[in-house]
Amino acid sequence: MNLGASTTVSNLKNTYGSVRVQMHPDQASEDTKRMFQGPIIGDFVRTAIGTRILTGSCLNTGSMIALSNYAPKCSKPFGFYTDDSPDGEPYDPDKFIATAQAMLARRKVEMTKEFEGKLRKLMVNRGKIGQK
Repeated sequence: MNLGASTTVSNLKNTYGSVRVQMHPDQASEDTKRMFQGPIIGDFVRTAIGTRILTGSCLNTGSMIALSNYAPKCSKPFGFYTDDSPDGEPYDPDKFIATAQAMLARRKVEMTKEFEGKLRKLMVNRGKIGQK
């Protein structure tokens, strides 16, 4: 993951009440019965400078968040969120893979063909990720 400079997160509601978390956009939120619950952030998630992430948010695998408003409470897997697409457009698979390769290379890790294949399979099945 890469959190842009000045990305801020919250782990406590203003009401001091129990935090609800929605793990997938197609699922209902669930009560964690916790007062403190920061965001859940998946692999290869990126945020732009100044992104604001609410208590109990779930940013799913491969999401790219570049919104001037708050990040979504629950992002779509491999969703590309901008002010022009605040509901998240599907991330272009080839662009996602190129970015993921660069993220790994920065850590001196090479993406194997097998791992690339797994990521591409996840992208094809993005609507099913995290569903029960």
